[in-house]
Amino acid sequence: MVKQKVIVVTGSAIIQKGLADILLHSCDIVVSQVISNFQEVSLISRLKKCILFVDAHFVVQRAIDVNTLKRNGNSVYLLAPDAGVEPADEAFDGIFFL
Repeated sequence: MVKQKVIVVTGSAIIQKGLADILLHSCDIVVSQVISNFQEVSLISRLKKCILFVDAHFVVQRAIDVNTLKRNGNSVYLLAPDAGVEPADEAFDGIFFL
């Protein structure tokens, strides 16, 4: 059985580690890759059929188009800093408040 490829896109080592631990212990899901700098963000659009957890800072600062990320069958979840954040784009599959 092929496991789903999970990618975390954030510059925060604490969020990377915490999310990876939560996914592993509660869902038996292993994070396959971490993208932590803006130069690597453009590579995301080439990924296929992945689950992406994307930090809101990357979306805002780099004007990432969520529909572009979803083009290849990816699921995209926003990692938002607090419950008061309203994402401008409703194309996300879900929002996780940190």
